Formats: sequence, C-alpha cells, structure tokens
Amino acid sequence: MKRLAAELQAAALVDETVAFDLNAAAAHFEQLGQASAARSLRERAADLLSEAVRLQAKLDEVLPLLSASARFPQGR
Repeated sequence: MKRLAAELQAAALVDETVAFDLNAAAAHFEQLGQASAARSLRERAADLLSEAVRLQAKLDEVLPLLSASARFPQGR
C-alpha cells in the first residue's frame, strides 16, 4: 500500500512538472507568433493538471487505508 501511495504521489508530481514546462514552452511559442502551437501545448498542460488532480484524489483515498493498516498490522 505504501508503494501505491508513493507511486501516485510521484506520478502527480511528474504531471504537474511537465504541465509547468509545457506552459512555459507555450508562452515562448506565443512570443514567436505560433498561437496554434501555444494553444496545443496549453491544452496538453491542462490535461496533465487534470490527471494530477485525479491522482491526488486517488492518493487521498489510499492514505486513510494506509493509516488504518499501520494501526492493525497483518497477522495479528
């Protein structure tokens, strides 16, 4: 269970980081006059941020289970 929580947290962080980079690239493309490319990058960034929120919500579901399993170790 701890591994699942760590993987969810890591995936959400990666999605947020990539989204940040895509938004930075979109700003650069916009400055170059490439509005279509900038819009595509921003749309992808928004998708990644949505995925990060979904993963964080899943993590919020897992953490209470992890806490409960720590109070009641298996085999007792």
